[in-house]
Amino acid sequence: MKRFVIAGLVSIASFSALAAERQISDLMYLPNQGTKFGETGLGILAGNAKTDEGRSFYMGYGVNQDLGYALSDNLSLTLGLSMAHVDVKTRSGGNNTFTTQAGINEPTLAARYRALESDLIMDVVGTLQAKIGDQEIDGSRTNGLDGKNAAAVELNLGQKKGNWQYVGVVGLEYNMEGTTKDKANDVKATFKPHLDYKVGAAGQYQMNETTFVRAGVNVDLDSKVKAKKNADDLVASNTFNYSLGLSYRASKDLLLSGSYNLRDVKSKDVRNSALSIVGVSALYQF
Repeated sequence: MKRFVIAGLVSIASFSALAAERQISDLMYLPNQGTKFGETGLGILAGNAKTDEGRSFYMGYGVNQDLGYALSDNLSLTLGLSMAHVDVKTRSGGNNTFTTQAGINEPTLAARYRALESDLIMDVVGTLQAKIGDQEIDGSRTNGLDGKNAAAVELNLGQKKGNWQYVGVVGLEYNMEGTTKDKANDVKATFKPHLDYKVGAAGQYQMNETTFVRAGVNVDLDSKVKAKKNADDLVASNTFNYSLGLSYRASKDLLLSGSYNLRDVKSKDVRNSALSIVGVSALYQF
């Protein structure tokens, strides 16, 4: 749940899961029992936003690696690993300041359970984020960590009709107490637990035997985070994500995808933002 830029940088238009006849190209991807699978992705980000500090310009990249296993026809587990690097130039009053947020992100473990598979398909997805350290600020550089544990649950409801597939998503995320350490001043700030919410939808059209076009929109509703010690409150924000992608099924076990994502963050201190992410990914199973 990275707030603003790092958030979702390497999630490359992923609404996974959907299958009547299960295929690697399904929107709601869930393989059969005993299948090992993985996804490797790269995203490049560029954009700008007007904030209380001035006009900020962003440039960066992110890499993700997911590894999973289908424990049964209705249940899979996925380990998610990722890292990102984002450089920020802020222009205010004729002066430029430069900051960087870079490093590994917290690992995640997700379980997908297929509760219904008929004319409608329903999945329940639970995800745990494991704290591996504090978020640290060292001068102009911040590491890639959230500095907290988190748990999320989503309900995915989808359908497959002819060449079309659809999925709708609603979810919530409980963020536990977070910590941010200012190394230069030897100060550690803590933030109280809070809930965030999301809602979204995506669709896919199969153009021919191997080619698929996808589009989606989702909204992340991040609540105000109250400071517990040595910090100011973090304001609430709404992030609108729009995605358009093209996938090529190279074989029954390999799906290659490219996507364009536009992100618009709205909050009390972030306005007129436009962040573009171009991503490529490979989903494979064996």
